[in-house]
Amino acid sequence: MPSPIAPPGSSSRLAAELSALAHNASSASTVLAPARPSIHPAISWALSRMPAHLRSRAEHVIRAMLGARLADPSPDAWRLSRLTGDGFPFEIAFSTADPRLRFTLEPGRAGLDPRLRLGVAIREIGGLAREPVPGSVAESLAAMQAGRSLAFGAWVGCRVGTTDRVFKLYAEVPPDATAGWIGDRPIDLVDRTVVWRMVAYSPVDRAYEWYGRVPSLKPRHLTAVLAPAMLQSEAARVVEVVEEAYGHRVTGRLPGPSVGISYLNRGGAPRVTLHFYARALWGSDARVRVGFQRMARDLGWDPSVYLETTAPIASREDWRTFHGLLSISLDQNSALSLAIGVRPVPW
Repeated sequence: MPSPIAPPGSSSRLAAELSALAHNASSASTVLAPARPSIHPAISWALSRMPAHLRSRAEHVIRAMLGARLADPSPDAWRLSRLTGDGFPFEIAFSTADPRLRFTLEPGRAGLDPRLRLGVAIREIGGLAREPVPGSVAESLAAMQAGRSLAFGAWVGCRVGTTDRVFKLYAEVPPDATAGWIGDRPIDLVDRTVVWRMVAYSPVDRAYEWYGRVPSLKPRHLTAVLAPAMLQSEAARVVEVVEEAYGHRVTGRLPGPSVGISYLNRGGAPRVTLHFYARALWGSDARVRVGFQRMARDLGWDPSVYLETTAPIASREDWRTFHGLLSISLDQNSALSLAIGVRPVPW
């Protein structure tokens, strides 16, 4: 029934006008709403090779931790990182001992002062993880870095599984860190100096892992390197594995100008890992793919997802590789596993 104070027919006109205004407002809000930035094509390509249920959970982490870069139209947003050879702030990894989707990234915007990145990393983990970094750990790591020169500050590792999503905080160890912050590792190399680079903390495991690098490491040093994990008896086996990968007998130093080492003690279960530049073992990306898949298959691992992800660099022969480090790990049961990191490249 028309309103008693409105002219005849005005009610229907008013309704039509209100409907039009509502439609226009809705259209305007659709136009004005900021579009969600697309994930970088290289990262999107890598994730597209993964199972859908893992991909969606990983995307949530990536959008949160790399949000500033995703929103930055400058090409420099995807450079300037120390995580990979060309400055890209994201690396995907494959492990013969872990079926989860694994990646490491540099949180925060490009060009951020490295002294601020640890705080950003801890905050981002706290917003996404079931187990945040404890305050005491955060304070200790911040004290270690305070007032010192840093190259990158911090990175974040993530492992995405069907039922879990866990994080690992990597904090840079400054060159002049005190002895207490190198884990009191009794490594007696006599003629070599271990340069400690990072300490990682896993909130879920409540465990630290210490990362160092040794220049010109030779087979004769391996007994001392493996000793902190009580695996010194495995030195000859490690040399055999390296020689099999390398394709040559090692008569001098192990492949590469230096070799990384790391020690994890999780619940009393020690693990030691040697980290080699993949290109020092095999050369180009094309050859790294062949070498890694061969070694991985020998351990009973299916490399199909790895091969699909790295298909764009299957024929790449440049010495500047997108593959990063090959890691060879030994646990308390002398079980051996491999892992490799790759800066993803899209088709």
